Amino acid sequence: MLLLLSRGTSHGYELSGALKRFKLFNEPGNSSASIYVYLRRMEEEGLILSEWTIEGKQKPKRVYSLTESGRSKLGELVASVAECAGALFELVEIYRKQVLSAD
Repeated sequence: MLLLLSRGTSHGYELSGALKRFKLFNEPGNSSASIYVYLRRMEEEGLILSEWTIEGKQKPKRVYSLTESGRSKLGELVASVAECAGALFELVEIYRKQVLSAD
């Protein structure tokens, strides 16, 4: 969600749709409503901000945006994921060389 919010403000419903496109929150028990639990938690941690907006005659919507603290946390998370991805890539290469080439 931090990565999605790094591109600009967003409503919870928009975030939910984007996460589903990335195959996140598709597991049983993960409803769109559970996204709001994470959003509240991230706001409590100071990673995001929210405010209510009214567009025309539509119902008020809560809009979320990334804070500087959230941007910093995103950088840390991406670095951690990149490190894990590198290790996983090495495991795949070892498997290909040792297991698949032995067949």
